[in-house]
Amino acid sequence: MDRQIESLVMPLGYTPRMDEVSAMERLQSALESHVTQEGKFLKIYAEAAEKHDSPLVKFILNLILADEETHHGVLRRVAAALDANLRWRTDGVEIPKLGKMNAAEIKRLRALTDDFIAEEKHGIDQCKALMKMSDKCYGGLLTMLLGTIIHDSKKHMIMLRFMRKQLK
Repeated sequence: MDRQIESLVMPLGYTPRMDEVSAMERLQSALESHVTQEGKFLKIYAEAAEKHDSPLVKFILNLILADEETHHGVLRRVAAALDANLRWRTDGVEIPKLGKMNAAEIKRLRALTDDFIAEEKHGIDQCKALMKMSDKCYGGLLTMLLGTIIHDSKKHMIMLRFMRKQLK
């Protein structure tokens, strides 16, 4: 909102009562707070990974850091979109929408999504079999990594099912 208009609508130093704050405003505020705190931990992870001498510690911390950076980016984008929507701005980041597609495109994308889901399931089965074979390999590191891959594949399936539902 323009500063001149904002000063007329929202007096300087005005803080609304909690019952005057919408659920979306509370969500946006909570997301921004989380993003800020998470940003601090990203720096701590990066510094720890950089400074540590242990290759195993570096490896694990960098894997975690990569995931956390992705999460941080997603939440930052959502918080920015909420902020833009609440302030009636069009210059903010938008949350992606499905967009227009014809029936053939939808059918093709649904089939592809089904293929992706099937592949994720197959990958989970393969990782489970590998876990049984690698029980004590590398002090359990391989088993742990395969477990996290299974977890990620389950997460991917949730995302793909959501996408498929949007295609109806």
